[in-house]
This record gives sequence, C-alpha cells and structure tokens, in this order.
Amino acid sequence: MATTTTIQKQKETKKKKVDMKNKTCRWCKKQFTPPPNKKATQYCSNNCRKQGYKQKQQEARKRYNQRHPTQTQPTIRKCNYCGQTFPSTHGKKYCSNNCRKQARREQTNRHVKHYYAVHGRSEKELYYANLGNSNLREHRNPSFDDEIKLIRAELRRLHI
Repeated sequence: MATTTTIQKQKETKKKKVDMKNKTCRWCKKQFTPPPNKKATQYCSNNCRKQGYKQKQQEARKRYNQRHPTQTQPTIRKCNYCGQTFPSTHGKKYCSNNCRKQARREQTNRHVKHYYAVHGRSEKELYYANLGNSNLREHRNPSFDDEIKLIRAELRRLHI
C-alpha cells in the first residue's frame, strides 16, 4: 500500500517531468523539448547557443571596458630607440621587436662599461682577455688552466 506522502512525491515528480519537457529558448524565445540526455539545455539549437554566447561575451567585454578604459584606447607614443611614433595600447616603449632588442643590447653595453669603470678588471680577467693571441692557436682554450700550460710551453720554446 502506498502512503499519502509517496503518492504526493510521485505527483511532484510527474509535474517536474512535465515542466522539463517544454523549455523556452534563451535566444529566440521559442518553446522546445530538450533531448533526454541533455535536460539542462537552455537553447533550442546550436545556432541559438552560439548567438547567445556571442551576446554574453559582448556584454562582458563592455563591462570590462567600462571598468578599464585605458586598456582599450590606443595612445600615440614615441619609440624610445628610433623616435618613430606608433599606437600603443598596453604601454609599450618600442615600435618593434628589433628596436626593443637593439635598445636592450645598448643598455647592457652601458651597464658593462659602467661596471668596469667603477670596479675595474681583475688581474685574472685581464690575463684571460689576452690569452690565445700568440702563435698557439686561432682561438683560446676554454679551460683557463690548460691555456696557461700551453702558453708556458710556448714561452719555453721561444726561450723567453
């Protein structure tokens, strides 16, 4: 025997099933019946789903642009390397990758020159910079100790 509560539950589930059969499309407002395996469907077709998604993205983009106005409005800037003017939306300093790379190389060279002007070169660095310039080889040896041995042997050979 079925109790009154189970009968009421059965009636409620039947009502829910009836409500799930007919849905209203969010985009075109037509009535449709979703497939049994996709009861959470909100659109009647893929075209309506795509249109609804596009509209949702456009609204989100408008809200973002209202909160971040400087992000989307390009400003005219002057390239820090070549001086050419260009439109910039995200605070770029250079008009192209080539200008950026060249400016970075120059900056590195300035820093290296400044470092050596302040600190000078160590005795080892000066010695190492001049290695490989004799008749030993075309290029210096990557190992510092091996290069010294070769130079001493060359000096002995030349009786110096």
